[in-house]
Amino acid sequence: MLGPLVTLNCGLKCPQLGFGTYTTRLGQCRDSVYAALQAGYRHIDSAQMYHNERQCGEAIQQFMQDTSTKREEIWFTTKLQDLSGYEHTRRAIDGSLKECGLGYIDLFLLHSPYGDRLGCWKAMEEAVQEGKIRAIGVSNFGPHHIQQLLDSQPQIVPAVNQIELHPFCSQQKVVEYCQQHNIVLAAYAPLAHGEKFGSRKLLAIAHKYNKNEAQIMIRFLLQKGFIPLPKSTTPSRIKSNGEVFDFELTKEDMQTLQNLDEDYHSDWNPTISPL
Repeated sequence: MLGPLVTLNCGLKCPQLGFGTYTTRLGQCRDSVYAALQAGYRHIDSAQMYHNERQCGEAIQQFMQDTSTKREEIWFTTKLQDLSGYEHTRRAIDGSLKECGLGYIDLFLLHSPYGDRLGCWKAMEEAVQEGKIRAIGVSNFGPHHIQQLLDSQPQIVPAVNQIELHPFCSQQKVVEYCQQHNIVLAAYAPLAHGEKFGSRKLLAIAHKYNKNEAQIMIRFLLQKGFIPLPKSTTPSRIKSNGEVFDFELTKEDMQTLQNLDEDYHSDWNPTISPL
């Protein structure tokens, strides 16, 4: 397995380095996930909105069969697309379970704050109690969204908030709030889709460590204690993105990278939604 485990507030240990599958074409998804598992990744991130839960599950099952890897050694995350309330969420969870075919889901997230957050959360809590899901959390939630959930006195508090995070997008207010409430940050688009490659300061740090820009951005997030979810469909890049545990960024280089923040969102940003 690549890298350490992160202990969530529910007590479960989640592999810190994950593999993202957003926008991966269905014909490529199965092979990409299998390549990631071969490279040592043990955390696969999917979503109902990605329409690839089945392909992710098939790759995981094939890998388990080929290597005698146990189900509990692989962490599978997926997300609720439509926050239409309690009954819908109950059905949607069963749908994800059927699609992935893995028996249970390790982490199930509300994909955005848009909709009936509290009704959906109740259904997710029940799914944990029923053994369908092991941990629950949110994605793209701002502090006010999470606070509304906490004010409802839920039986289970969010374990994770998955948001866009990289040196050019620090989302410091969201990060500080989550850290105060012992909610782990997972980082989607950790490479900003490559849109910031070529940055002079990023390149200088990459040259210093004899690493590429993607590896520096991933290492930065790891040292922050976040769960980065790099995505690629190229086996060599999948492998390269995992080669980030043989060096450590200095305190000064971490600060230089932190100072690159320009609130640059390469994807959507529902965290600022007032509702």
